[in-house]
Amino acid sequence: MPEKTFAERLQQINRNRQAYVSVGLDIDPGRMPDGIAADVDGAETFVRTIIDATADHAAAYKPNVAFFFSLGLAGFDLLSRLHTFLPPDTLLVGDGKWGDIGNTAERYASMAFAEFHFDAVTVNPYMGVDAIEPFLAEPSRGAFVLCRTSNPSSHEVQGDGEDAVFLRVAALVATWNRHGNCGLVVGATRPGDLGLVRETAPDLPLLIPGIGAQGGDLEACLAELTRRSPAGILINSSRGILYADQSADYSRHSRQAAAQLNQAIQRLI
Repeated sequence: MPEKTFAERLQQINRNRQAYVSVGLDIDPGRMPDGIAADVDGAETFVRTIIDATADHAAAYKPNVAFFFSLGLAGFDLLSRLHTFLPPDTLLVGDGKWGDIGNTAERYASMAFAEFHFDAVTVNPYMGVDAIEPFLAEPSRGAFVLCRTSNPSSHEVQGDGEDAVFLRVAALVATWNRHGNCGLVVGATRPGDLGLVRETAPDLPLLIPGIGAQGGDLEACLAELTRRSPAGILINSSRGILYADQSADYSRHSRQAAAQLNQAIQRLI
């Protein structure tokens, strides 16, 4: 029996576990809760506790590699072992926003999938398809392509309206999806644009950051999605779950934050 594509893996998790939350692992030693050391050992304790606390409600975990690389070689080592902390039937999405010429992209892809054991990565489409193809060679591994991001100046390059660059990106990525493992990153801060992207590329999975600290409107976003396509989704929250509480009881608060977000998604879907 052929191995499932990345899109099929995500849809199965969404469907079977009713899990839609991606927990962003933006581990900042300067924001550790009480009793957790502000070093790489503390970071490991913290990330393992967060994963254990939220496992029942998470479909994926999304480490931003910059936070781990900033810890030096020990952070690189921690990132390489992160996949061993995850429960079954969850995905590990490496947020590196890679995108470089083909032979360089091949090295990034090898690192991402062979060294860090990511199930998917985030990539930048600015250099075109040859910078993305190395991440798509294995159908069971996915690439979420930056499309409509949630940062304030995104419109400067991505544009606005129905002729915007981000919609051309969505249309292009749909043509790159020959192995069923392309997805799109679309921020939650502009629900109308999210709807336009889904309409343009209805069969592509979406990674949706911007809920929580960035102020994205969950209800408005899901209203746009449910009118269009059942393709898989991951709705990411980082700070809202990681730093839900700074006390020694932080894991309980993080568990509650993840549960509340996933339950809200379930209700709205």
